[in-house]
Amino acid sequence: MKKVGKRNLNLKYFNRAFIVIMTIECFIMVFNFFCLEREFDNYVDSSNEYTLVSKAAITLQSASDYLTDEARYFVITRDMNHMKNYFYERDVTKRREKAIEDIKKVKTIGKAADFLESALFESKKLENLEYYAMRLMTDALEIKDSPDFIIPESVKNVTLNEHDAKLSAEYKISKAWLVLFSEEYVTEKNMISSYKSMALTEIFNHSEHIHDESLENLHNSYQTVQVFVILIFVTGLIFFLLIIFHVIRPLYVLIKNIRENKMLSLTNTEELNILCHTYNELYMRYSTNEMFLKQKAEHDQLTGLINRTALDEIKLTLQKSQERIALILVDVDHFKEVNDTYGHITGDNVLKHVADSLSGSFRQTDYVGRTGGDEFVVIMTGCNGGRAELEELIRQKVGFLREKLQNPPEGVPAPTLSIGIAISDKGYTDSLYGNADFALYKVKKAGRDGFEIYSEN
Repeated sequence: MKKVGKRNLNLKYFNRAFIVIMTIECFIMVFNFFCLEREFDNYVDSSNEYTLVSKAAITLQSASDYLTDEARYFVITRDMNHMKNYFYERDVTKRREKAIEDIKKVKTIGKAADFLESALFESKKLENLEYYAMRLMTDALEIKDSPDFIIPESVKNVTLNEHDAKLSAEYKISKAWLVLFSEEYVTEKNMISSYKSMALTEIFNHSEHIHDESLENLHNSYQTVQVFVILIFVTGLIFFLLIIFHVIRPLYVLIKNIRENKMLSLTNTEELNILCHTYNELYMRYSTNEMFLKQKAEHDQLTGLINRTALDEIKLTLQKSQERIALILVDVDHFKEVNDTYGHITGDNVLKHVADSLSGSFRQTDYVGRTGGDEFVVIMTGCNGGRAELEELIRQKVGFLREKLQNPPEGVPAPTLSIGIAISDKGYTDSLYGNADFALYKVKKAGRDGFEIYSEN
């Protein structure tokens, strides 16, 4: 049995605690999964932003170079299609402006947008030189508006300086060459490339910082998820181990005790202890009822002595024994006359007096029983001495019995007994009862109120 006051495991509270702990751990793990997903999205977004800005910077540079090339091709080849291509790019395609619009959609690129804005500004400044060169070419070639192509207003509105306006056609063409390949023009082109490079460097550094931060956060979130996966596993393992040690194993023990018809010992689990208490109460009630029924089945209701059924079981047990025993058959003398003279109630009291006298005269190791009517039986066991010692012990017990019978309760006549005795050295034998009955017969034939020990002689 467990010590009083010892704290036992309560499965109800234990399950609640387990559910709460597992819920918290799962919630934290799910939260870290979201953090992990968010950091991964940040990493992907920063990569996409870097790609977008890089592409926009390259597009802006490419568009600026395309305008330069078309302007130069027009001056070199004098092919009007190059002027058309130039203004189609500037007015329709507008890759430079679209690149800036794409860049402005990105909010976390630092100064990269400013650098590209500056590159666009420089590219716009180049347009004035390119318009000037194209005006020189249109004047030199005397190009007029036609159904196929109308000279853009940007070119028409250019005013040549007095010196250039007075130049011949050939010199105007040469001047156009000088404008597009001048140091000023090349410097402006280099400025565009420089701003583009600075923008790429800025977005690269910014993206690298975000990448590093995102990777670190990804690593931390991943480690946290790993920790909580392990915690959930350990928590589950502890729960199952506690269930095994505090529920399953004790249940096996309880089932074994129930099968062996034993009372249940208390466990460390409150719910199982309730089961144990309930079962033990039922067990005690059943045992008490069983003992009562067995007592009633094996004992004489009038005298309280064991009855013939119990004596038969004792005989079967003693048949397997090799010890020395004595069988004593006892009849109440003239019991019918007592019933006829004093009545059945007095007769019953006489039988009770005989039963009490027999129980008080013999040892606790001896079996005293009533086989029916006025017939009693005593089986003496544990007779370790010799046969002569046993016979002497029997004579003493019979003497005690006769003395007790002479002191009956008030209103009860003192009975006398006829006693037949037989002794066996090898347990309860087949002939033992016949020998005792023969000795009893001799006592009755001799006038009753006496005893006889059976002897082969």
